[in-house]
Amino acid sequence: NKAMLDASGRFTDFNAAAAEKTGYLKTDLIGRPVAEIIRSDYHAEVERFYHRQSVDRIPVTYFELPLIAKDHREIWLAQHVHLLIENSQVMGFHAIARDITQRKQTEKSENLFTSAFHLNPNPMAVTEMATGNIVDANTAFAHWTGYGLEEFIGVPTTSLNIWANPEEREQIVSELDAAGEVHGRIVKMKRSDGNVRDVLFSARVMEIDRERYILTVAHDM
Repeated sequence: NKAMLDASGRFTDFNAAAAEKTGYLKTDLIGRPVAEIIRSDYHAEVERFYHRQSVDRIPVTYFELPLIAKDHREIWLAQHVHLLIENSQVMGFHAIARDITQRKQTEKSENLFTSAFHLNPNPMAVTEMATGNIVDANTAFAHWTGYGLEEFIGVPTTSLNIWANPEEREQIVSELDAAGEVHGRIVKMKRSDGNVRDVLFSARVMEIDRERYILTVAHDM
């Protein structure tokens, strides 16, 4: 996706790939400010970006921005912008962009998951399915178990004796391997002070980079 802008940030040309991606015809945009197709909350930032590149004579810059396609879809672009100079005068910009919408959607989903994970008042943890090593846990998990984060990250749950009946974990892992999730199972779990509690336990298998992990949530009964 390529586009040419004059020194004031107005379209002078763009290629067929950019037209296909956005749905705009050249008659829609030639002579129009690029800000017209940028998401409104990014207008000021885009103006500052081009102004700084022009004033500071920066040959190539990188910027990620959301634009609005003709059919009103939001498309995120990562663009390298080349400054065009002729006879010591800034003539415009040549932007070469690629679509990063999927990456941005993934990042948004991950951020939402992280917020929900760490703000959840119930103990939650993510463990490696093969080893049982804890790779992450929320504050509620630390408070409920009585262990500090530094004590259990990277440590198998079996080594911490969190499972009062280790065979219950083996059974749940077996079910997760077969079905991918377990809901509302009552199990006995042990805190660091030795207190054994009945908890309502649910878990789901997640696959990340071809590695399987178990997302767990527990509710003290």
